[in-house]
Amino acid sequence: QLDEISYFEADDKYVFLITIEGQKYLTSYTISTLEDKLPKQFMRVSRSTIINTHLLREAEKHFNGRYILMMRDKNRSKITTGQTYAEEIRTLLEL
Repeated sequence: QLDEISYFEADDKYVFLITIEGQKYLTSYTISTLEDKLPKQFMRVSRSTIINTHLLREAEKHFNGRYILMMRDKNRSKITTGQTYAEEIRTLLEL
């Protein structure tokens, strides 16, 4: 179920799906393909990460226009955003 996915993360040549329970699964898709195929509740926040915005718990300003996003998953994951995605993140956070 898509609602059980906290985020997708690219690591080298591999893309992993991380669930709200903290389980990690290898996918056969690229991060770009996932960005195109996933519904709007998923948002790319860095070159290597797509989050489920429904599971975003909190956002903290970081340096150089970046943010640290805290997720509502079992591991309380912290994701650092990329500079090039700052505008989309500000829109998401209504800043």
